[in-house]
Amino acid sequence: MKMPAPFFIFVIIFSALFTFPVFGLTPPYTPQMLQQEADLVIEGQVRGTIQCKGKSAENQCYIRYNYQTEIQINKILKGNEKVEKTIPVVFYHNDYSLSKCVGDQGASLHEGDAGTFYLKKSDKGYYYPFHWSSVEIKTSGSKAWPKCK
Repeated sequence: MKMPAPFFIFVIIFSALFTFPVFGLTPPYTPQMLQQEADLVIEGQVRGTIQCKGKSAENQCYIRYNYQTEIQINKILKGNEKVEKTIPVVFYHNDYSLSKCVGDQGASLHEGDAGTFYLKKSDKGYYYPFHWSSVEIKTSGSKAWPKCK
């Protein structure tokens, strides 16, 4: 049975007019992708306190908060830093609590977290996790974050 041409055209037009953006979860990077994209790969521990640097984005699904902390390097797997050095790290968290949306949370760091960190270096001298899967926590620290305004 053939579909009538007007009905088919109506479905296409209806679909084109009533589309909307979808925020979804991105799959994790493979270890090879993480290794290739990172400027610095270390085993270390979050030593600094987590500091909120404020909001950087807001939409119908989430509010993005920026945070800063420091990670002490215990072992270097890729890159040019020194063992026992403490490096500044900036990361973000998307807060979806006021919506029914889902999506990328960003790479979460908490005081005392220890594990493997795949980081990129910014032009301003700090490092940042470039994907939510670029932080592999082996020992969890505190799960509290400071309040942001």
